[in-house]
Amino acid sequence: MSKDDRDKFIPRRTPESAATVASVKLVMVITPVLNRLTFDDADKIRTMFSDLIGKKEDDSFLLIPPFYTSGGERI
Repeated sequence: MSKDDRDKFIPRRTPESAATVASVKLVMVITPVLNRLTFDDADKIRTMFSDLIGKKEDDSFLLIPPFYTSGGERI
């Protein structure tokens, strides 16, 4: 993957930049909560991760924190 495929300039004060800022804020709220959960909290982890990516994960999904991301929709 070239650098041009990963990086994109988003002009300030546009709907796209506002959406990016909102996404980053959501990630900054969800990620620390997700990382405080334990292995026994599988249902809550699944719910939090689903909130992070914007789609529901099924019951077979398993994530063992800690989890780190730079943005929800690009996971």
